[in-house]
Amino acid sequence: MFKHNIPHRSDRDYTIVGLERFQNQLERNFFSKVTIKSNGKPDTQESLILDINSNFSFEEAIYNIRNFSDVFTDPSNQITFSFHDAFKELLAENELAMDIEELYITFSDTSIIVQRIYEHSIPEQIENIFKAVIQHSAFLTKGMTEVPFEIYVPIFEQVNLAGDEELIESTSDLMIYKNTKNDYFGFWGLYFDSEENAVIYDLKNKSFIKADLFTYH
Repeated sequence: MFKHNIPHRSDRDYTIVGLERFQNQLERNFFSKVTIKSNGKPDTQESLILDINSNFSFEEAIYNIRNFSDVFTDPSNQITFSFHDAFKELLAENELAMDIEELYITFSDTSIIVQRIYEHSIPEQIENIFKAVIQHSAFLTKGMTEVPFEIYVPIFEQVNLAGDEELIESTSDLMIYKNTKNDYFGFWGLYFDSEENAVIYDLKNKSFIKADLFTYH
Protein backbone atom coordinates (compact mmCIF):
# COMPACT_ATOMS: atom_id res chain seq x y z
CA MET A 1 0.00 0.00 0.00
CA PHE A 2 1.32 3.46 -0.86
CA LYS A 3 0.62 6.92 0.50
CA HIS A 4 1.15 10.60 -0.23
CA ASN A 5 0.55 13.70 1.85
CA ILE A 6 -1.83 16.53 0.97
CA PRO A 7 -1.30 19.17 3.69
CA HIS A 8 -3.90 21.82 4.47
CA ARG A 9 -3.42 24.74 2.13
CA SER A 10 -3.81 28.37 3.15
CA ASP A 11 -4.60 31.22 0.78
CA ARG A 12 -2.92 33.83 2.99
CA ASP A 13 -0.79 36.24 0.98
CA TYR A 14 2.52 37.43 2.40
CA THR A 15 5.41 39.79 1.76
CA ILE A 16 8.94 38.45 1.36
CA VAL A 17 11.98 40.47 0.30
CA GLY A 18 13.13 39.48 -3.22
CA LEU A 19 10.02 37.43 -3.89
CA GLU A 20 9.09 39.23 -7.10
CA ARG A 21 12.55 38.62 -8.60
CA PHE A 22 12.39 34.94 -7.64
CA GLN A 23 8.91 34.66 -9.17
CA ASN A 24 10.03 36.38 -12.39
CA GLN A 25 12.99 34.02 -12.70
CA LEU A 26 10.70 31.03 -12.48
CA GLU A 27 8.21 32.47 -14.98
CA ARG A 28 10.97 33.22 -17.48
CA ASN A 29 12.61 29.82 -17.23
CA PHE A 30 9.46 27.69 -17.12
CA PHE A 31 7.36 29.68 -19.64
CA SER A 32 4.58 29.87 -17.08
CA LYS A 33 2.54 32.00 -14.72
CA VAL A 34 3.81 31.52 -11.17
CA THR A 35 1.76 32.07 -8.01
CA ILE A 36 3.29 31.84 -4.54
CA LYS A 37 1.31 31.43 -1.33
CA SER A 38 2.22 30.74 2.28
CA ASN A 39 1.11 27.78 4.36
CA GLY A 40 3.30 28.47 7.37
CA LYS A 41 3.39 30.25 10.70
CA PRO A 42 4.83 33.71 10.03
CA ASP A 43 6.51 33.95 13.46
CA THR A 44 8.53 30.74 12.95
CA GLN A 45 8.85 29.69 9.31
CA GLU A 46 7.31 30.48 5.96
CA SER A 47 6.19 27.29 4.23
CA LEU A 48 5.64 28.24 0.62
CA ILE A 49 3.23 26.77 -1.91
CA LEU A 50 4.29 27.34 -5.53
CA ASP A 51 1.92 27.07 -8.49
CA ILE A 52 3.63 26.99 -11.89
CA ASN A 53 0.76 27.25 -14.38
CA SER A 54 1.42 26.69 -18.07
CA ASN A 55 -0.82 26.86 -21.11
CA PHE A 56 1.24 24.11 -22.74
CA SER A 57 0.17 20.50 -22.84
CA PHE A 58 2.43 17.94 -21.18
CA GLU A 59 3.99 16.98 -24.51
CA GLU A 60 4.52 20.61 -25.54
CA ALA A 61 6.07 21.44 -22.17
CA ILE A 62 8.51 18.55 -22.38
CA TYR A 63 9.56 19.67 -25.85
CA ASN A 64 10.01 23.32 -24.85
CA ILE A 65 11.90 22.61 -21.63
CA ARG A 66 14.19 20.18 -23.43
CA ASN A 67 14.94 22.47 -26.36
CA PHE A 68 14.45 26.09 -25.34
CA SER A 69 14.41 26.58 -21.57
CA ASP A 70 17.51 27.84 -19.77
CA VAL A 71 16.93 25.00 -17.32
CA PHE A 72 18.56 22.65 -19.85
CA THR A 73 20.92 23.13 -22.75
CA ASP A 74 20.82 20.25 -25.25
CA PRO A 75 22.46 17.94 -26.02
CA SER A 76 24.37 17.74 -22.72
CA ASN A 77 21.44 18.72 -20.45
CA GLN A 78 23.87 21.03 -18.62
CA ILE A 79 22.04 23.11 -16.04
CA THR A 80 22.19 26.83 -16.91
CA PHE A 81 19.49 28.04 -14.50
CA SER A 82 19.56 26.88 -10.89
CA PHE A 83 16.25 26.85 -9.01
CA HIS A 84 18.26 26.03 -5.89
CA ASP A 85 20.61 29.01 -6.29
CA ALA A 86 17.67 31.34 -6.91
CA PHE A 87 15.99 30.06 -3.76
CA LYS A 88 19.19 30.45 -1.73
CA GLU A 89 19.34 34.10 -2.84
CA LEU A 90 15.78 34.51 -1.59
CA LEU A 91 16.71 32.93 1.74
CA ALA A 92 19.72 35.22 2.13
CA GLU A 93 17.51 38.31 1.82
CA ASN A 94 15.15 37.23 4.59
CA GLU A 95 15.81 36.55 8.27
CA LEU A 96 12.82 34.25 8.66
CA ALA A 97 13.32 30.54 7.99
CA MET A 98 11.68 29.49 4.75
CA ASP A 99 11.01 26.35 2.74
CA ILE A 100 8.89 25.17 -0.18
CA GLU A 101 6.29 22.72 1.10
CA GLU A 102 4.54 21.95 -2.17
CA LEU A 103 5.09 22.63 -5.84
CA TYR A 104 2.20 22.39 -8.30
CA ILE A 105 3.14 22.27 -11.99
CA THR A 106 -0.06 22.56 -14.00
CA PHE A 107 -0.25 21.95 -17.74
CA SER A 108 -3.37 22.01 -19.89
CA ASP A 109 -3.83 18.25 -19.56
CA THR A 110 -2.06 17.23 -16.34
CA SER A 111 -0.73 18.43 -12.99
CA ILE A 112 2.50 17.39 -11.31
CA ILE A 113 2.39 17.73 -7.52
CA VAL A 114 5.78 17.65 -5.79
CA GLN A 115 5.91 17.29 -1.99
CA ARG A 116 8.70 18.36 0.33
CA ILE A 117 10.35 15.26 1.84
CA TYR A 118 13.20 16.90 3.76
CA GLU A 119 14.45 20.43 4.40
CA HIS A 120 14.82 22.35 1.12
CA SER A 121 14.25 19.13 -0.84
CA ILE A 122 12.19 20.79 -3.59
CA PRO A 123 14.64 23.58 -4.53
CA GLU A 124 17.51 21.10 -4.33
CA GLN A 125 15.91 18.42 -6.49
CA ILE A 126 13.35 20.08 -8.80
CA GLU A 127 15.71 20.17 -11.77
CA ASN A 128 16.50 16.48 -11.32
CA ILE A 129 12.77 15.80 -11.04
CA PHE A 130 12.21 17.63 -14.33
CA LYS A 131 14.98 15.55 -15.90
CA ALA A 132 13.26 12.39 -14.64
CA VAL A 133 9.91 13.54 -16.03
CA ILE A 134 11.54 14.07 -19.42
CA GLN A 135 13.41 10.76 -19.32
CA HIS A 136 10.31 8.81 -18.30
CA SER A 137 7.73 10.78 -20.33
CA ALA A 138 7.05 7.93 -22.76
CA PHE A 139 6.41 5.51 -19.88
CA LEU A 140 4.35 8.00 -17.86
CA THR A 141 2.04 8.44 -20.86
CA LYS A 142 1.76 4.75 -21.77
CA GLY A 143 3.80 5.21 -24.90
CA MET A 144 2.34 8.70 -25.54
CA THR A 145 -1.17 7.22 -25.81
CA GLU A 146 -2.65 8.68 -22.58
CA VAL A 147 -1.50 11.51 -20.35
CA PRO A 148 -2.26 11.04 -16.63
CA PHE A 149 -4.30 13.94 -15.25
CA GLU A 150 -2.30 13.96 -12.00
CA ILE A 151 1.23 12.88 -11.11
CA TYR A 152 2.26 12.78 -7.42
CA VAL A 153 5.99 12.99 -6.64
CA PRO A 154 6.90 11.01 -4.60
CA ILE A 155 4.82 8.38 -2.83
CA PHE A 156 6.01 5.89 -0.23
CA GLU A 157 5.26 2.30 0.58
CA GLN A 158 3.18 1.86 3.74
CA VAL A 159 5.00 0.20 6.61
CA ASN A 160 4.27 -1.06 10.11
CA LEU A 161 4.59 2.03 12.29
CA ALA A 162 5.46 0.07 15.43
CA GLY A 163 8.37 -1.75 13.83
CA ASP A 164 9.84 0.77 11.42
CA GLU A 165 12.67 2.88 12.76
CA GLU A 166 12.68 4.95 9.56
CA LEU A 167 9.42 6.66 10.55
CA ILE A 168 9.44 9.96 12.46
CA GLU A 169 6.81 12.49 13.45
CA SER A 170 7.03 15.88 11.72
CA THR A 171 6.24 19.26 13.24
CA SER A 172 2.85 19.14 11.52
CA ASP A 173 2.04 15.86 13.33
CA LEU A 174 2.27 13.89 10.10
CA MET A 175 4.16 10.62 10.13
CA ILE A 176 6.87 10.94 7.51
CA TYR A 177 10.08 9.15 6.53
CA LYS A 178 13.65 10.21 7.16
CA ASN A 179 14.09 10.80 3.48
CA THR A 180 16.96 11.37 1.12
CA LYS A 181 17.04 12.81 -2.40
CA ASN A 182 16.83 9.28 -3.82
CA ASP A 183 13.30 8.92 -2.45
CA TYR A 184 12.04 11.31 -5.13
CA PHE A 185 12.98 8.75 -7.75
CA GLY A 186 11.46 5.57 -6.36
CA PHE A 187 7.69 5.62 -6.88
CA TRP A 188 5.25 8.18 -8.30
CA GLY A 189 1.46 8.08 -8.16
CA LEU A 190 -0.47 8.52 -11.43
CA TYR A 191 -4.17 9.04 -12.08
CA PHE A 192 -5.54 8.17 -15.53
CA ASP A 193 -9.06 8.71 -16.84
CA SER A 194 -9.00 5.12 -18.08
CA GLU A 195 -8.07 3.69 -14.65
CA GLU A 196 -10.52 3.45 -11.77
CA ASN A 197 -7.75 3.72 -9.18
CA ALA A 198 -4.34 5.29 -8.98
CA VAL A 199 -1.43 3.56 -10.70
CA ILE A 200 2.02 3.42 -9.10
CA TYR A 201 4.95 4.08 -11.42
CA ASP A 202 8.23 2.39 -10.48
CA LEU A 203 11.00 4.61 -11.89
CA LYS A 204 13.78 2.10 -11.35
CA ASN A 205 12.07 -0.65 -13.31
CA LYS A 206 10.11 1.67 -15.64
CA SER A 207 6.93 -0.22 -14.92
CA PHE A 208 3.44 0.23 -13.44
CA ILE A 209 2.34 -1.35 -10.17
CA LYS A 210 -1.30 -1.93 -9.30
CA ALA A 211 -1.61 -1.03 -5.60
CA ASP A 212 -3.75 0.93 -3.19
CA LEU A 213 -2.98 4.63 -2.79
CA PHE A 214 -4.36 6.66 0.06
CA THR A 215 -3.88 10.12 1.55
CA TYR A 216 -3.67 11.16 5.15
CA HIS A 217 -3.73 14.50 7.00
